[in-house]
Order: sequence, then structure tokens, then C-alpha cells
Amino acid sequence: MSASILQLVLSALPRSPLRLESMDCHCNQPGWCKTYKREMLGRLYEICSGKCPTERPCPHPDYIAMYKEQWAREADPTAKPKPDPVKLPCTHLGAPTGERRLCPSCNGHVEVKVLMCSVHGECTMARKAEGLVCCRVCGDYQEPPVSACLLSK
Repeated sequence: MSASILQLVLSALPRSPLRLESMDCHCNQPGWCKTYKREMLGRLYEICSGKCPTERPCPHPDYIAMYKEQWAREADPTAKPKPDPVKLPCTHLGAPTGERRLCPSCNGHVEVKVLMCSVHGECTMARKAEGLVCCRVCGDYQEPPVSACLLSK
């Protein structure tokens, strides 16, 4: 079996009607938002538009996406939540090294696990850390064969 079969299976999974990429902020100023059908004032407008002052920076993009998903559900109660994208562990990914590195894009003091990588030596799985490649955005990411996925269950 090949990775293309896995892609075919994953593509058959139901998709959510929410499309966040089409729900970018189109408001020029705080006030009524036609996209989310709500008042966007103060911090809500800052988060939605991405226009946060330096003394109060915007949250991580993952949190902004969660806000927008919630606002979209409130605007259209019949919409289902967007499922998390399915991404299997990379075939190059190895065991944890035991080391942790500070996540520069996370709020607060968040550390990410460092893992062995047969291509890059060391990496992280989901969050970027200084000096390391992140599987989520790595150009060398390679899905495991379908047979390996089925055997691991």
C-alpha cells in the first residue's frame, strides 16, 4: 500500500462548512462585523483585525483561529466545528532526546520537546523552537506508509 491510499482515505473524511480563510477581518474600524454578525469593539476588534498595540500583543495565531471558529459558530449555530487537520508523525521522526526548548511564539513560558530526526538531527513536532526544524512546516516531512499506520493501532 502507498501513502496515496492514505491521502484518499483522509480526503473522504467529512469536512466542516467553516472556512476560516474566507473569514478574515474586513472591518476598517471597530463596530458591527458583517462576517461574524456581532459588535467587534476593544480587544475583540484588535484580535480579529490583528491590529494589536505593542503593550498588548495579539495572541498566537492558533488562538486567533479558535476565537474566529467560536465567533463563526455563534454567527451560524448550524455550522459544525472545524476538525483539526490530521497529520501523521513524520517517518524521519525519532525518540525524544529529553531536551526541551523555549517556544518563542507561545505566550508565557512554554517549552517544547526536542525529538531525534534522521534528516535534521533534531526537531520539534508542532511548535517552532530556535535553531530547530518543526515537522508541521518542514519541507522534508514524509507521511508513513499506510501499512505502518495500520500496524501501530
